[in-house]
Amino acid sequence: LAITPEADLAASVTGHLGPNAPPDQDGLVFMAVAWRADTPSPNTQVRRIECQREHSRHQRQDWVVEQLLTLIAEELEGASGRQPPAPHSSK
Repeated sequence: LAITPEADLAASVTGHLGPNAPPDQDGLVFMAVAWRADTPSPNTQVRRIECQREHSRHQRQDWVVEQLLTLIAEELEGASGRQPPAPHSSK
C-alpha cells in the first residue's frame, strides 16, 4: 500500500506447497491482508495456515486461494461497520 496510493486493500500469500518443499515446511502458508484506515499505518490481518499433506499441489493451491478470499471477505465485512477511508485523489 505504501507504493500504491490508489489502492485501499492489499493481499499476499507465501509458503511451501511443493514440489521439493522442505519437509518441516511442506504445506505451511502465511497470508496477509492490509487495508487503509484513518490512521497513520494500515490495518493488517495475518494468518498462518497448514495444508493437508496428502492433497495434491493443485488442491492445496485452490484451498489457499479460498482461504485468502475468505480472509478478505471477513475484513471487508468487518470494515462495513467502520468508517470508510477517504477517497484518494487521482493525479
